[in-house]
Amino acid sequence: MNHRALFAICAAGFVLRLIYLAASGSQSLFPDELRFLEEGYSLVKGVGLQADGKLGHDMPLTGLVIAASLFLSGESVFAVKLVMVVISTLTIAVVARLCFEISKQNRSALIAAAICSIYPFFIFYSARILSETIFLFFVTLFFWALIRQSGGAAWQGALAGLMHLTRPVFLYFLPIIWVWQYFFQRLPIKNIAFGIVIMTLVISPWIVRNYVVFGEIVIGTASSGHILWEGNNPWNTTGGVSGTFDDTQTWLDVVPGSMSELAEDQWKKSEAIAFIKQEPTQFLKNGFLKLKRFWSLWPNSGDHQHWLYKLVSVLSFGSVLLLSVVGAVVLKKHRKEVILIFAAVGYLTALHALILGSIRYRLPLEPLLIVLASITLVNLWGRYSPGKG
Repeated sequence: MNHRALFAICAAGFVLRLIYLAASGSQSLFPDELRFLEEGYSLVKGVGLQADGKLGHDMPLTGLVIAASLFLSGESVFAVKLVMVVISTLTIAVVARLCFEISKQNRSALIAAAICSIYPFFIFYSARILSETIFLFFVTLFFWALIRQSGGAAWQGALAGLMHLTRPVFLYFLPIIWVWQYFFQRLPIKNIAFGIVIMTLVISPWIVRNYVVFGEIVIGTASSGHILWEGNNPWNTTGGVSGTFDDTQTWLDVVPGSMSELAEDQWKKSEAIAFIKQEPTQFLKNGFLKLKRFWSLWPNSGDHQHWLYKLVSVLSFGSVLLLSVVGAVVLKKHRKEVILIFAAVGYLTALHALILGSIRYRLPLEPLLIVLASITLVNLWGRYSPGKG
């Protein structure tokens, strides 16, 4: 692989992210950014991971990265965002390595890196204090380790644990991966089991912490019921987050007071399930709306409906989506990797048809789709270039 060219592409991506960071500033923060910052500050102050009175709303790794950045920089918000920019830049290199591991083509890998370096959604989130950038890095690194089989089961298990500690959305996809490893990679069951043990060890401090805090075993967050209720309640007729409801507050006002954090989350989960059972037609209608939002070719937010945003989104994500779908048909040589990636696509699509729909939740799939799109582009060029025949 041409490491000099890859370094140049990563350097260009880093500069673009720095420019966007400077242009967007460090003071105007989204509500979710304020929550993650509060978690970081709480860790720096030694009072544990918490925000808005919640002790288990988010997985811990993003808060730990933010806390370390705040501590080392004298609590500079700009420094936290700069760390996110660096992580986003590193992801460019990992995507290139993943692409090269599948295709064994230098050109495909560099194309994938070039797309990631200028990809507008990656640049946008690189300047945000959110879990997205860190999660993208670990998802891509995990899939690279899976396909490369580098470091063995221990490395794969450790990365699965770190991925889970950032966001728990792939927890129920891991058994599918283990089945894929057994049937397509012919990995012995003992190796798969060893990877599971290592993953469990990596996430065990979080499980122990939650048992100390809540008195119960919590592998993920104490907000899964909250998200399920947000996506499945009588006031949600859009399939989107609460800001898209006609009534943005009643779904929370009906929650009984004086409950513990876990009890409240369980109440929301039970109410969401009851709503789904009582209103199956509305659930199916909302599910369709969630799918539309999840796979929208341009942003769902009313603040980003300008034709320029739509054009940039269609040209970037739209092109990647089209090429990756074509790749599912033409990349017969890479069938086992295509199956793995589209299994992840199907899983995350089904998950968000159940909970909430937004292009933000699609982001973890996009490095994988960029890899397929890049390999497909080189494949098609090799087939139909003017010099052929």
